[in-house]
Amino acid sequence: MSNKSASLSAIFNNGTSALQFVQLFRFASLLLTGVVLAQMGVASNLIGIYETLIFISSAVSFFWLNGFMQNMLIQYAKTDNKKALMQNTFWWLMLFRLPITLLYLAFIFILYPDLATGEYRQPILLFGIVIFIAGTAVMMEYVLLLEQRLTWLVWYSVLHYTAHVAAVAAAFAWGNGIADCVYWLIGLNLLRFALLVSVVFGKKIYKPKKQVFYNLMAGASPLIIAALFSGSVEYISGFLYRALWAKPILPFTATGPKSCH
Repeated sequence: MSNKSASLSAIFNNGTSALQFVQLFRFASLLLTGVVLAQMGVASNLIGIYETLIFISSAVSFFWLNGFMQNMLIQYAKTDNKKALMQNTFWWLMLFRLPITLLYLAFIFILYPDLATGEYRQPILLFGIVIFIAGTAVMMEYVLLLEQRLTWLVWYSVLHYTAHVAAVAAAFAWGNGIADCVYWLIGLNLLRFALLVSVVFGKKIYKPKKQVFYNLMAGASPLIIAALFSGSVEYISGFLYRALWAKPILPFTATGPKSCH
């Protein structure tokens, strides 16, 4: 019991342990979703569509999101106005959302034209809203980490990723499959986005300063490039392989667990 208590204490009182737990729980929830759908008897092609959407989201989001979050972690200890840093990071994330969402749509139309124009056209396109919102909403985890609200961080992540699994399973069990799945994910990520805005902008809104804004991008750029070559290139190469030569392999079976970011 003492060892278990010590492990739990480390998670709730150590920032590195808390973040590692959150990342592990995120991966586990994404993997569990596919397992749950399979156990429910959902058709493999529908599971494949869901997994493909999640995989593309990872491929187009990992590099820039990782770069900005790592830069915010580095700059946080160096700046006096920490809320202004968070708000400027938020605005940069929002600026990146549009081209990233367009990149997702390009992937779908070029590599999966049957999905883009077929029976599931509407939910496939609407998933662009999930990508637009969710990437910025991930920032909430890092805000809680930097403010040392580690108990909030752990429980926030547990609740969100558990709700993700439940929402997807419910959509297939009682709803209209892929369509309701996308609607549930839009609603879930809107809640996360609203919570992030309330935490980052709740007490005072700082006017973005052009030089600070540029400096933030300058600091994030090498980290984005590093993340691109260390992570997203592998995602995208695996994605292209599946799209062009290996249909209809499910995303999580082709390149292993790392595909589910």
